[in-house]
Amino acid sequence: LMKFFFMYYAKDLVPILKTGILELGSQMDGSDMKTGNVSGQQYKYITMNIDFLDSTVNKVLRTNTLIFSKKILEKYGMAFNNEIRSKIDSRSIIIKPHDDNPKGILIKIQDMIERRAMDPKLSGQPRQLLHEVLFDKRIDVKKYLRIVICDKDDEYKIKNILANNGYPKVRVMTNTV
Repeated sequence: LMKFFFMYYAKDLVPILKTGILELGSQMDGSDMKTGNVSGQQYKYITMNIDFLDSTVNKVLRTNTLIFSKKILEKYGMAFNNEIRSKIDSRSIIIKPHDDNPKGILIKIQDMIERRAMDPKLSGQPRQLLHEVLFDKRIDVKKYLRIVICDKDDEYKIKNILANNGYPKVRVMTNTV
């Protein structure tokens, strides 16, 4: 059984946690580097990263990160790009919702991520910019969220929001990175 999770980075976690929904294009504010050439257009995806627990690549968990269960893959499917392209195209690796056996595809994705992370030409790149996972449907945060990583200063506020908005089993971790 493969152990993996999805990471979503946000400038402000509060509105997401209060609504309990990740909307398509919710990360894009016009100044975000991930928008590529979509300025003026509605961004059609939710962008995350995937990480594997047995990965040889060092994990760096940034502040303002939501960690989602791998079960979102079963519900929503995903498109994987081995670079930031902000779109689904013929080079994207697709896993459909309710795919009976995505393990072979996931092993290939893990291998691609690890190879890219070891590439000396990309050594200065933040890991989260080396690949992307795109979802084309809004995501139920309350159902799939497992961990929130926030600044120590925000820990109490985040715990209160979780408690008051129906998040039953979500851990809060603080990070100073």
